[in-house]
Amino acid sequence: RGGVFVITDQYGLSSNVAFYTPGQIRTQLWQARRTCGENYRFWDKFSDFRDMDAILVSKTLPRAESRLEKLRQHFANIGEIEAISIKKDGVEVRKFHLIRCRIFDGQQPQFR
Repeated sequence: RGGVFVITDQYGLSSNVAFYTPGQIRTQLWQARRTCGENYRFWDKFSDFRDMDAILVSKTLPRAESRLEKLRQHFANIGEIEAISIKKDGVEVRKFHLIRCRIFDGQQPQFR
């Protein structure tokens, strides 16, 4: 946990990361809440993450790219998009796209 939190751009992905990560790292939703994501209004407290680094996790490159502008509004530095492949018996079964984000401003992001 050491000063890093996880953000994702899909409610289901946030839930999976939070549940399956050892220690159940705190994971935040980085998109407009919809029907499924509405519960995040009960526990979103972005001010708790002020000055922390984050990693955005996305399932697709276009979705990751679409988050860059909002990330730049709230972090001092944004890294390049990195792809990580998950393989089973040498065959890619899933690919995730990660963006390293440094020094969060602690402000609640506003999505439309």
